[in-house]
Amino acid sequence: MKIPEFYEHTTGKRVISGVDALSHIPYELKMAGVTKPIIVTDVIVCKLPFFKKMLESLKVSGFADFDLFDQIPADSPVTIAEQIAIQYTSAECDGIIAVGGGSVLDCAKSVNLLVSTGATKVESVMGMDHIPGNLKPFIAVPTTSGTGSEATKVAVVSDPIKKIKIEIITEKIIPTVSVLDPEATISLPAKVTASTGFDALTHAIEALYSLQSNPLSRVEALTAIELIVGNIENVIKNPKDIYSRLALANGSYLAGCAFSNAMVGGVHAIGHAAGAVCHVAHGDIMSVLLPAVMKANLIATKEITSELLYWLEGAEVFSSTPVEKRAEKAIESIINIRKRLKVISGLPETLSDLKIDRSQFEEIINKALDDGASITNPVSLTREFVFKILESSL
Repeated sequence: MKIPEFYEHTTGKRVISGVDALSHIPYELKMAGVTKPIIVTDVIVCKLPFFKKMLESLKVSGFADFDLFDQIPADSPVTIAEQIAIQYTSAECDGIIAVGGGSVLDCAKSVNLLVSTGATKVESVMGMDHIPGNLKPFIAVPTTSGTGSEATKVAVVSDPIKKIKIEIITEKIIPTVSVLDPEATISLPAKVTASTGFDALTHAIEALYSLQSNPLSRVEALTAIELIVGNIENVIKNPKDIYSRLALANGSYLAGCAFSNAMVGGVHAIGHAAGAVCHVAHGDIMSVLLPAVMKANLIATKEITSELLYWLEGAEVFSSTPVEKRAEKAIESIINIRKRLKVISGLPETLSDLKIDRSQFEEIINKALDDGASITNPVSLTREFVFKILESSL
């Protein structure tokens, strides 16, 4: 690959990965000087055995005086982050533990910006890379292997009034510690595992051919692809396989590192728009759009897409495929992975599967062209480009 003339790259601050990694949280709190954390999660996670086990571990380790907010919804709105910040301050907390999927972790990032700056509105802290010093200690425990939020300097929260998703990008919000424990994902349903896993795969692939890709993000992206593709189907077929789940969690984390630096592209620009307009699960819309956007980008990405075949199918398939057909073969591989995932989990393949039709295209196109992810796509997003993607994905 050609080395960029200049680039910057930031990775996560600290990672704890392994079976029973959750038991290390009390030690991490002590090292960070936290005495009273607030734990933020959702109504489902707070009922799971691993979560109750984690709370007991905190109690016996001297952290019985924690505060709890367990009502974070999917596509968490800015108002929830603002509500939690008020609770944090009132309870005199001094650290945050976020346990959940992308909505929970991104909400917690927004909360951390608010409580660390004294701000009361999420809009007022957007783009605040100039904040002096560090934010409050923040431990992230992902319960899905998909969003990569535990690794990123990006948070996405929704504004239901404006019907948009707000992106906050600053290195300040990267979690102090990310805890990757397979026990935290073992209860994840097959459909959600497939959907979030495809989201992670999309992060890695878009980071690979982003205009901001660099040598470090490339290594992270390719390793993520190998881990995700090599384990996602087995995890769905054998949900109690903790080592495959741990591999998938690491793949998601590395994909997060990759796209946090290289950024994403057209799949996410259109996907963010479709999510805001049609209220579909983020991973589901990623699975539908990824092959179509990859095809449309081939005019600028044929070489790197050809190389991708090796990581998707292995050395034998790569070497036996003519050079000029490798890029198309790689996209075919993605489509086949999606087909197999649909059979074993119900992952959607088309916009029709998601109940999205042409009557919604105009609003999706308008929002997609205004989305920040469009900037780093290797091919310029135009109305014609986005329409073609949507039309071919029906």
